[in-house]
Amino acid sequence: MGIHVYLYADCERISPEAWRRVYDESKQVLQAWPNQPMRLGYGTVAGLENIPVYQRAVEMDCGNGRRGWRVSGDMGTKRVAEAFHFPESFGTAAPGTPPVGEDLLVTLARRDDARARSSLFGDKTQGEPYHVLIVAIATLVENRFPGVALVRGELSWRDGRDACELLHRALGERFTPPVFLDDTRMRERLLPALGPDATEAAVRCLAPPTFSQAFRDLLPALLDTPAARFGRELESLVSCRDVKTLGVLPRFTVLEAGRMIGKMVRRMEIRARFFDPGTGRGRKAALASIVRGTGKNRLWLTEDAWRVIEAAPPDELCFLLVLAHVDSNEWHRRMVFRALFESAALREFAMSQPEQRQKAVKRRPGSSASRGPDVVDMMGCSTLGSDSLFGGGEK
Repeated sequence: MGIHVYLYADCERISPEAWRRVYDESKQVLQAWPNQPMRLGYGTVAGLENIPVYQRAVEMDCGNGRRGWRVSGDMGTKRVAEAFHFPESFGTAAPGTPPVGEDLLVTLARRDDARARSSLFGDKTQGEPYHVLIVAIATLVENRFPGVALVRGELSWRDGRDACELLHRALGERFTPPVFLDDTRMRERLLPALGPDATEAAVRCLAPPTFSQAFRDLLPALLDTPAARFGRELESLVSCRDVKTLGVLPRFTVLEAGRMIGKMVRRMEIRARFFDPGTGRGRKAALASIVRGTGKNRLWLTEDAWRVIEAAPPDELCFLLVLAHVDSNEWHRRMVFRALFESAALREFAMSQPEQRQKAVKRRPGSSASRGPDVVDMMGCSTLGSDSLFGGGEK
């Protein structure tokens, strides 16, 4: 389940030279995207090598002397999903060879997957902000190789429109949205090969799903429920630069997380164990424990976040050290914890003193009793033991 973007292409009808021109254009589109694209790669953190890190350098060596780019999110929103890879080298046709053969749309309509399955894209954006960027790259390929490349997925007319606008800004040309978003264009291409009945069946199969008027009327109400709004606010926490922009409930959630983590830092005497002169394990050991904890919980951070963390003062490192080792498998907890690693402003707010907390969140009578236990359960800090923080060694 999820929001996929598929890009099919027949490599036997695309020459390497023509593909290379499209690859160069795709890099122009990446550069035109307002938020710097990023990929999950491997870097050095606190002297430790091969640590998963979200990086700005999206072009990479793919092995065997081949290159390409990979994108799984953007640095502006820091929102991520699955990775999309676009190769620099693709296609086997001789230069100048006309793309003779069956329209790929007809091939898919016949469900002849064997020829259509040169799939360049097929992963999930989950509708994250970089979704439009990926749709734009796929639309570029379909426009440059009509009948030889095809875009599909959980796309809307708005996605197609936004993708074409991005391509126009980047390349200065007008582009056509993916054909499967337009029933009329699909019929024009399918009818000569399939006939009327098969064409209508294919259009119903290939076109994006349609929803009843009742569902369209209900959807705004579903998206406006308190739970839905809270979920969207948690997703946006990771790019928070100003805590004043947050709603009351996200602020309260962050403060409760900070309160519980701070309590554990004091109970487990983290500062004394790592930073007491002469007896503490030292800054390097604290950073190594943070790296180990985030790796165990698969909390991959951006290179920007690690740069700030490596320079953080002792109290902040103690906070992050405990945070890194608390189980983050539950979705709400994961959103909050990753945001605390990525946003220095949010971290400062979470570590604020009690009197500052009371000013930040004005609670209505009874709200503490009703909300507190839910947030405590959500954060799941009660099961953390010393072994995970200290690597199973001396306590």
